[in-house]
Amino acid sequence: MLMGNVRSISATQYVADGWQGLVSGGYAMQTSAGLFSPFMAFEWQQLSADSHDAGGPIPVNVGSADIDSFRGLMGVKWEAILANKVKGYATAAYAYEFVGDATTAKVGFGGGSYMAKGPGLGDSALISAGVRWEIMPCTTADFGYRGEFAMENGANSNGANIGVNYSF
Repeated sequence: MLMGNVRSISATQYVADGWQGLVSGGYAMQTSAGLFSPFMAFEWQQLSADSHDAGGPIPVNVGSADIDSFRGLMGVKWEAILANKVKGYATAAYAYEFVGDATTAKVGFGGGSYMAKGPGLGDSALISAGVRWEIMPCTTADFGYRGEFAMENGANSNGANIGVNYSF
């Protein structure tokens, strides 16, 4: 951090716990282009972030925060065989936020403190796509993209996933 002629390096450790639950249902339809599955789901998420302090010449502390989300999802999934032992997949869904808590935390900076408040969570579009390769009869490798795009309030998120799955 550089402030005027004061150079300081601050370090801190952020700790948070999260829980998620998902219940979904749909109907799979086989077509010449692959397997299409319209679906509906309900998703609950809860995040608890502990308070943390950053020391140094200009100390910063942030109080704990809890965020809850409950939303309904409606969308479609697609899966198709692309090559021998390789499947492609994609999902597009709309997520309606029923309970999107606003983020509120007490922030202390340089001896003073104030309440910082962010907007509540809003509706969003979810997109994922990737390929799944069957390495062995019970083992697959997964390479994909996942994105969430806020319609109003909230943050957009983009990420890649790489995984190895073993079924038994």
